[in-house]
Amino acid sequence: MPPIPPMRSEPNIRVVRQLFCHPVKGLTASAIPQAELRQDWGMQGDRLFALMFDDLDYSPTPNLPWLPKRYFAVQNDWPDLARVQCHYDLARATLQLECNDQPTLVAHIDRDRAAIGAWFSQFLQTCQPTIGARHPQHATLELVGESSGLTGFRDRRAGQISIIGSATLDVLATQLNTSIDPRRFRPNVILDTVEPWEEFDWIGRRLRLGSVELEAIERIERCLNIEVCPDSGQRDLPLLATLKRHFRHTDTGIIARVTQGGMLAVNQPYNIL
Repeated sequence: MPPIPPMRSEPNIRVVRQLFCHPVKGLTASAIPQAELRQDWGMQGDRLFALMFDDLDYSPTPNLPWLPKRYFAVQNDWPDLARVQCHYDLARATLQLECNDQPTLVAHIDRDRAAIGAWFSQFLQTCQPTIGARHPQHATLELVGESSGLTGFRDRRAGQISIIGSATLDVLATQLNTSIDPRRFRPNVILDTVEPWEEFDWIGRRLRLGSVELEAIERIERCLNIEVCPDSGQRDLPLLATLKRHFRHTDTGIIARVTQGGMLAVNQPYNIL
């Protein structure tokens, strides 16, 4: 699904430009018009599910607790997973999976969990892992996570959200002389900013996005996964090398903790407190 284009805002009012949700950990994000952010949890429905290998020392169960990445098939180990378009309807507990060389699957999370695992297991057989993948074997995959929305498989236990400023994306696009799809960085929120890396100055401060309040925690250090096209799974842009060569770091975006929850929508204004 292509990113939702930002709405026009009034001059001098900075707004939420885009929102993204990753229903299944390790797959490409979907652009969304609004989201619920929960205090000390993060974005509702984000990384709600994960694809777990069945040959490790944990048995896949729907209510599996948080585990590190080596237990799961994720895009930075299996870049071809980017080719899977994933959409989740929380109200209907229905997951839709599409890929140009696989049959489309529309499945209920609770009734059709085995069919979802089989779909991904078959797809994984067509993929190649990266050098250094944490689990390079073509094992069977099972979907873990509850349809209730009470599970989360984010990279961090605390379940924060990730934010990137638009000016940071713009300076990278200028440096590489091409447009940059923000989904490469797996963000939850894109904010209008004026200066590149401006969001780094927010660390330790509070942000108010509409009725939601956040605390900026830390910068996000990046890996080679940002060089992978979020549609094709092909490594096609030297983003990590560009960061190192021209900006002397490998960070883009920040992590923020939700301190006051609420609904957040594209084009809502924000402030740094």
